[in-house]
Amino acid sequence: MIIFLTTEEHNYTLNGLFQSPIADGVVVKKSYQWLFSQWQLPRATYFFTDHERLNHAELALAGKIFTQLVAAGVMVFNNPAKLRCRHALLEHLHAQGINDFRVYPADLAPKPDRFPVFLKHENDHEQSFPDLIHTQSELDSCLQKVEGSGIPLTHFLVIEFSAKPIRDDIYEKHCAFRVGEYYITHESSVERNWCVKRGERSLMSEAEKEEKIANFKNNIFADLVKPAFEVGRIDYGRIDFGIKDDQICVYEINTNPYHLKRTGNQEPYFLAYMAVLDDITRAICSYDTPSGPAIEICTKKELKKRTRRNYGITYRVRLP
Repeated sequence: MIIFLTTEEHNYTLNGLFQSPIADGVVVKKSYQWLFSQWQLPRATYFFTDHERLNHAELALAGKIFTQLVAAGVMVFNNPAKLRCRHALLEHLHAQGINDFRVYPADLAPKPDRFPVFLKHENDHEQSFPDLIHTQSELDSCLQKVEGSGIPLTHFLVIEFSAKPIRDDIYEKHCAFRVGEYYITHESSVERNWCVKRGERSLMSEAEKEEKIANFKNNIFADLVKPAFEVGRIDYGRIDFGIKDDQICVYEINTNPYHLKRTGNQEPYFLAYMAVLDDITRAICSYDTPSGPAIEICTKKELKKRTRRNYGITYRVRLP
């Protein structure tokens, strides 16, 4: 059995994975609410995801359970105590010379080394602020406007823009998956927008589609993305990045990436892409753990001590 742990409201990301017969009967999705309400766990492989959506107490409890599962001898991915979310990830990637751009906490009155920059919430996978900011005065004004509207700047980041259009104001974003020891080239999206999100396939020429098919088959990004995953201390997830002047620019690593649903489209591009989705699913299922005795993580008495509050569940975690 393989158990994916997500926040309860974000388990839809796994729907495409469950659509594959390869995962049938192997992969199970559970929430952290379920995890924190158990005193013993089934013997399985565990993928911890959605770290940025957990509060600190929840992360600490998840980290404690992670170490207990390791001690029990089962396979676990993405240590909550070590994994680096967006701010720390981008800081370390720049320090390691992988990224050429810097990131700044918005609530520290940042003075970026270069412009343009953009504003982004650390835990948001959408781009709520679509405009690039070109000067210090524009940045100061933007931050004042955000605060003035009643939104605190805590957890907002000011990020130096680092991308080049591939042609005519069209930008490209590449993706790759890591599943343990497997690194798999995923989809590349193009969009008439500096912040590529879902992509516009209609903008791809036939030659570009053929290039993408070759990228899938040759898995061209596997070696390129390994260092970034290691810097992020992330065992499982999808990396989003661009290529600028032959150098990788890592934008984020999502530990709960959306598994796109299969399609019946028989065009060569889609057939190649479906093969990539199958490769990812096989990689996940290769870490299947046989059933065995349950793993006790606390006593029933200790479980009762965890406190429930009005807004979700909070947990008291004692420091060692």
